[in-house]
Amino acid sequence: SILEKAAVKRAQAALDRHGISGKIKILAESARTALDAAAALGIEVGQIASSLVFKLPDDKSLLVITSGRHRVDTQMVADQLQIPALDRADADYVKEVSGYSVGGVSPVGWVNKPEIILIDQALNDYDAVWAAAGHPHAVYPTTYVELIQCTGAQPMVVGDSVRIFGFCALKSIPSSFIAITTAGFIESAGAEPALLTSTQSPAKCWRYPAAI
Repeated sequence: SILEKAAVKRAQAALDRHGISGKIKILAESARTALDAAAALGIEVGQIASSLVFKLPDDKSLLVITSGRHRVDTQMVADQLQIPALDRADADYVKEVSGYSVGGVSPVGWVNKPEIILIDQALNDYDAVWAAAGHPHAVYPTTYVELIQCTGAQPMVVGDSVRIFGFCALKSIPSSFIAITTAGFIESAGAEPALLTSTQSPAKCWRYPAAI
């Protein structure tokens, strides 16, 4: 079973060491992306705490625990760290430094501790968040404060402040846009309504440049 996978057991051992009581949940569908995980859990995409790995200029690793509601602005982060730029790590590098495969990177239980760990302040907007537990189908519940306590992460603003409260599944939509149903709303200047076709029926949605 997935719970018996070595990487998942390593993540569970790390949770146990830190006294984290949240239980690992196995999803029927993959949670390789924040949208996949949020849909499977029935939560806001912003509640997904994604662990993204970057390379520092000296080739050491940087872990950014970010909210799924936006992309990490790498130049913003680099400027705050006072370094020239960040490089996104490839799958082999991620596996080597963390021991996890892309799509299942947990914020805890790394085989080689990152040189720097940052946590997205946007995650503090939620009472509960969910992080990967060593496999694309494995996640566990935690909190912003708990993530800081168990990783020693430095809080930082790592992207824009858009908050997503719901979304509609679309048959087709340009990759540069994300659709948001009017059942929820987004806090974003310049958002514009658009009539788009959902998988169920036509739905009025908000659209704005993609931030996932």
